Amino acid sequence: MLAMLILGFTESALHAVFTLISGIMHASNLSFTPINDEGCEIDRSNDSSNAVSSLFGIELKDMNNAVCSHEVTIGTESFKKSYSIQKAEKTLEAMMKAIYHALFSYIVDQINETISFESNEVQNKDERKAGFIGVLDIFGFESFEKNSFEQLCINYCNEVLQQQFNLTTFLNDRKEFEEEGKLY
Repeated sequence: MLAMLILGFTESALHAVFTLISGIMHASNLSFTPINDEGCEIDRSNDSSNAVSSLFGIELKDMNNAVCSHEVTIGTESFKKSYSIQKAEKTLEAMMKAIYHALFSYIVDQINETISFESNEVQNKDERKAGFIGVLDIFGFESFEKNSFEQLCINYCNEVLQQQFNLTTFLNDRKEFEEEGKLY
């Protein structure tokens, strides 16, 4: 938290960030109950349902409408179509992902705003901004203009897989060298 304060986050912004993260975590615990042959609703007996409603600052009935159904308009008439439990779960996952993506982008933008500075050594005004964090792909061939949490996760997994591959390869090579008596 101290690092985020040093990077220019206000206490109210930190509170909002942690509130949203808490809301996402509670939302991942939500469950659904069937209400008819095809429809469902958020299980109100689940302790996380009230927590999510409070943390996101929305009424549970409104969140239920957003996650468990959608409105179809044909001509001048509108119909409410309920989602199955599986579709509601996918909708909830999409909502959590969208909130987390927006939060991640906000944090990266705030950090970049704080650490950026203008370099007068560069003639092109668009290239004067210096000092930023970014997501770099595994081999360093591409620097992304817009960072995304998904790209960070992909790169992290790729790095871990690459480390595992290197470790296995080097251990196998070492074993082979030892067997051949070529290890010094």
